[in-house]
Amino acid sequence: VFGKIFPRVALKHRLQILNHFTERLKTAKAGKLLEVLQTNIFAALLCGLRGLGEGKAQLGSKELVNSATTLITSQLTSANPALRCAAGESLGRMAQVVQDNKYIAERAQHSVDFLKTARDVASRTGHSFALCCLHRYVGSLGSSQHLATSVSILLALAQDSASPVVQAWALHALSVIADSGGPMFLHW
Repeated sequence: VFGKIFPRVALKHRLQILNHFTERLKTAKAGKLLEVLQTNIFAALLCGLRGLGEGKAQLGSKELVNSATTLITSQLTSANPALRCAAGESLGRMAQVVQDNKYIAERAQHSVDFLKTARDVASRTGHSFALCCLHRYVGSLGSSQHLATSVSILLALAQDSASPVVQAWALHALSVIADSGGPMFLHW
């Protein structure tokens, strides 16, 4: 239901909803309740962004974009793999509904920079998945300037035998990017 309603509400109400989500996550106590709350919020957010994308609508104001981006990026490094996936998917959907090349470039560069310095499994897997989702939802042609960088950093992670979990996520991210590139990927 949220995925059908969110695209139809006024922009000020979208912002109120996103701010409410952020506040609820900040005030929730750690434990099972927080995990359930995070799961429900990200399921709703992902459905809402998908609804916007399917309707070819934009998210809204810069303030709305910043609020959603902050909420999403906070979970890219979550200890919960399902939340990392939901955050990565949400970031890809955000790029689709923001429809701004500068935003896409900033998000891709943020993940690349994070991957260059991060050493923990959650950060590396979350940002690897975020990169592939950006390519999936805007298409590799829409993010072609970052394609070579994304592929090279994911390839390096896929060859890092120190962490099989990171390798698996990086390989999955590479396969998603290859699928989204279609025939363009034959040149690699």
